[in-house]
Order: sequence, then C-alpha cells, then structure tokens
Amino acid sequence: MSDDRFKSSPDSGATTGLDKEKPDEEPSCQGAGSKEHLVPRHCTLDGFAEEAVRHGGVDISQLEPLTRLYVQTQNTLYQLTLLDPWESKIMIQGGQFFAQPTKASLCGSSFGGSFLKSKWIGRFMRMEVYAGGRNIVTSPVRSVKTEDSSNLPGPF
Repeated sequence: MSDDRFKSSPDSGATTGLDKEKPDEEPSCQGAGSKEHLVPRHCTLDGFAEEAVRHGGVDISQLEPLTRLYVQTQNTLYQLTLLDPWESKIMIQGGQFFAQPTKASLCGSSFGGSFLKSKWIGRFMRMEVYAGGRNIVTSPVRSVKTEDSSNLPGPF
C-alpha cells in the first residue's frame, strides 16, 4: 500500500506533500490556504539514492587496504588512508578536527539530512566520520582522488 501524501514533482526536483489537518489547527505548511509543501528531492529515499549515484563518489569497501584518498571539501583537504575498508576503519588527517593523523571510522556520506550512504564518499555530500567518541560532519565534498597501495614500499 503506497503513501499518497508524497508525490514527486518532476519539474522542480522536489516532492509535493499534503499535510493532514487536525481539528482546530492551522496547516503546518506555508502559503495562504494551501495545504501543499515541497520537500527537496534528495530528502526522499528515492531522490537520495538517485542524487548519490548521479554525482558520483567512491565506495571504500571496494578499495584495497592502504589505499590513500585525498578528499577536497569546500573548506578542507583531507588525507585518508584505508586501514580496513570493509570495516570502514581509516586514518584521517586534515582540518581543525584532525590536525594530526587520527584513527577513525568513516560512517559514510549524507546531504546533511538523516539519510546516510554507508562506506561512501560522495561528491556534493558531507563525509561523516566517527573519531574520539564524536561524530564529525564535513563541509560538502568537491573532489576525491585515490592513490593505490601499489605505490607504497613493501612488502613488510
């Protein structure tokens, strides 16, 4: 059974919804007498998935251990070394939170809302990193460059 309250608006890239009124309450939407409100497309599950794929990114679980990533966000250049890509374990350095190399977990990327694409670093999305008992959310990612572990000396 589908929920007819939310319908995609193909022209605006947004979703239209109707608020259910309760007796003696005004509609929670804006506009004179209108019961419609717009939800940005990336705030719906389908829209989030489409936007993540459309903008591209890197699935760290598909990379080899010791792969190095250079992630340029709007504000900071981060250097990540994948310690255990399947478990999302990384070493990260860059910005005010990671001035020194820090062991952390890459939770994934989001557009700043409640949806998170696990083990993913997506363009125009915000990385979410867990380190030192805190969840750090970066500014939007502008680019990701990889350097594979074959360039490193070894074996050890």
